[in-house]
Amino acid sequence: MKAKTVSSISKDADKIKQEFHVLLVKANKEDPKPADVKALSDLLYRNKDMKLWDTILGMGALAEHTALEAVLGTNRGQGSRMCWKQRLEALRSDLGHASASPLERLIIQQVTLCWLNLNAVRVQAL
Repeated sequence: MKAKTVSSISKDADKIKQEFHVLLVKANKEDPKPADVKALSDLLYRNKDMKLWDTILGMGALAEHTALEAVLGTNRGQGSRMCWKQRLEALRSDLGHASASPLERLIIQQVTLCWLNLNAVRVQAL
């Protein structure tokens, strides 16, 4: 049996990533086919080492996005939203996110999300 070359491994990984994105779209719609959901689940578990799940927006980032939309709306405030995202990135950086342990990164993410939510509540109360 021949050993796989780096090129063929890369092509296999690209095919798996493409299949993941196709299945993700199919599984993310209303009333997805059970076969599509099962295929996505199987693909994720067969390829755990690829961390395919890491290519989609995480819950913390989704919560931040949702909080910003709640305050700024979806059709306006694009510039403000970009500024707030930069502010959140700077706050995470100031708190040492890049060099933090996984547990510390989770805590920093929660602290910045709480800070954002507190400010969002204050803005909405005005």
